[in-house]
Amino acid sequence: MKCLYFLYGEKRTFETARKFWNILDIPNLDIVIHTPSTTSEYLGSSNFESVTEEDFNTLNNPKVFLYDRKDFLNTDNHVLHYSFRFLSKYLNECDDVYDCIFIGRVDSTFYIKDLEKLLNDVPNQIYPLGQLSNNGEPLQHIPDHAFFGSHEMIKKFADNFPNTEFFNESGPHKGMILYLLSMFEEKYWKGFQSYHIRPNEIKYYDAYVNENGDPKLDIDKFITTFQYLNNKLSIIDLSHIGLTDRENILEIEYKKQFRSDGMKDYKFENNQLENLFSSFVKYIKG
Repeated sequence: MKCLYFLYGEKRTFETARKFWNILDIPNLDIVIHTPSTTSEYLGSSNFESVTEEDFNTLNNPKVFLYDRKDFLNTDNHVLHYSFRFLSKYLNECDDVYDCIFIGRVDSTFYIKDLEKLLNDVPNQIYPLGQLSNNGEPLQHIPDHAFFGSHEMIKKFADNFPNTEFFNESGPHKGMILYLLSMFEEKYWKGFQSYHIRPNEIKYYDAYVNENGDPKLDIDKFITTFQYLNNKLSIIDLSHIGLTDRENILEIEYKKQFRSDGMKDYKFENNQLENLFSSFVKYIKG
């Protein structure tokens, strides 16, 4: 058994995110990282810090490929698409054939329930983060940043990735759905989850680790805990400030830093953020 974990995106909350990857103990796991040579805390920030290969030494000497943060604009509007094209090049040039390939973001959780079952018999499939269609009709949105599957299917995914015009027409998330449905049989692995960890969310993940220890030892408990948090976030209707999206509390807190629309002026209720964290800590303490 030989597997590859391909990571991309900005370093940002890597030190927290890596604690929530339950695939790191797979024997013979190669790790390849494609990341900008600078990073900042949020989109649009000009407060950059340098990134080096040594920043990822905790992953036991991964292969790190650094690039200038503007390089992706030569071919793509979306940085993840740029990294998927890099993955295609990497797989075409390396000599290894992997039993399973995992794709995730440097700043995101990554956990697969029933991982041992998967590794004992890797299906010749690609698995995205959720369903793609309902009664034969493509859905409008899917998280498009994490996948896993057999070498053959992941290579097919990366080698045939559409051009920028394809995604401009339908949008990145709907475009990803249409691409996957056009190339693969739709499959979904129950318990495959990956969430971006924003800087303002680190304290939630740290609180979980402090109370429960290694989250990888009890994936079901970890998933249940953060499902509770997501329910407590209580989706907020932002139509009154000109937004059609429905965002949760922590997403609004994070995105207020760089949004140029009505979200930047959104006012939280008194102590709303503090009370959310307090209720989370109380919940994990039982």
